[in-house]
Amino acid sequence: MSRVGRRGLSGLLQSLLPAVGLLASGIGGTLAAQLRVDNVRVNAGAALERYTGNFSVVNNPVVDSTEYAVAGASEWGFIGTLSVLSRENRTLDFTAQGTLRQLTAAGFLQRNYAPREHSYEVRANYLQLLAGGQLALAATLDGRGIADLPPMPMYLPPGFLSYAGEAEYLKFLGSGYAIDTKTVFAEKDYAGPSVLPNLDLLDYRSAEVQAGARRFFRSSSGTGDVSGVRLFAAYLHRRYPRQGHRSDHAVRFGGAWELDFSESRGLEVDLNASGTLNRSNSRRVEYNSLRVEAVAHKTFGANIVSVSGIWSDKSYINPQDFLVPGEEADNAVILYSEVSRFLTSGVRATVGGGWTRAETNIGGDYYDQFRISFSLRANLGF
Repeated sequence: MSRVGRRGLSGLLQSLLPAVGLLASGIGGTLAAQLRVDNVRVNAGAALERYTGNFSVVNNPVVDSTEYAVAGASEWGFIGTLSVLSRENRTLDFTAQGTLRQLTAAGFLQRNYAPREHSYEVRANYLQLLAGGQLALAATLDGRGIADLPPMPMYLPPGFLSYAGEAEYLKFLGSGYAIDTKTVFAEKDYAGPSVLPNLDLLDYRSAEVQAGARRFFRSSSGTGDVSGVRLFAAYLHRRYPRQGHRSDHAVRFGGAWELDFSESRGLEVDLNASGTLNRSNSRRVEYNSLRVEAVAHKTFGANIVSVSGIWSDKSYINPQDFLVPGEEADNAVILYSEVSRFLTSGVRATVGGGWTRAETNIGGDYYDQFRISFSLRANLGF
């Protein structure tokens, strides 16, 4: 097993220890009787993607960059949940999901690329209801691998392996109010390809402490409609072992608004906004950033229409020579919409389209991606 794999699995096991300790007294010999497989779904789809960008100034980082590229993609995926414990006041489950994308690209100067992307995530969730509140523990192991990584403007997120452990406590105060605290420990190890060996320098270990306050509003119409607002503040410390002494300290603040009118109007809306002030003992990487994300789902008879958008702005205090898109260069606008419909019981068809305009920070340029897709998702009925 590689150095990355050993470290990731070790961290996952360490993150699971608190949950195991809490469960030891209550599970006993009842686990086997409570094992249940839930929500197993598989999906298959195809997509057509078009990438554009002005990279005439690029001759050093990647010599095969072009201004126009197209790609066809086939996609396969699955997700499933194993419920280990399900009681009135405590639950434990494991969720696994994976995706495989095979692309065929054209439009590059030297050769056409055939990138393949695979990603996976395994997550353990434990929930304990307490008097007037609840405790949630989670451990996550996830990763992504890229083969035949293409140059700009066809951007694919870099490969990595990461693990995280988190604990959250929510306390209800009555009259629709609640407060919460959350702690997250994470480690991320990038798999830098030969064309971007400096990507390994972004490997990090982080710890975050977060505190928030919530307000819930229930509908007076007698339905299950509910909405809520949350405000939070957080402190984040991040170390970069491959950059020697670099240590970042960040303050995050923001809020979220959730609307669930699915019972009366078939409408769900999530809106999140946050800002970050990052300071470091390496002045080169100090920045301020803002991010706004919105997602809405609306049901029209047998059809479900979904719309989502992300706007992010990141400004470095000192000019940067080269940044990795999506990891360090975060200025972007992402819009996506889709329409899905059940063809038969348990089988849903989805047609979607989206546009992305994101920063490359190679000569101050941006790339654009247009995407249309079609997919089928089947619930295996476990």
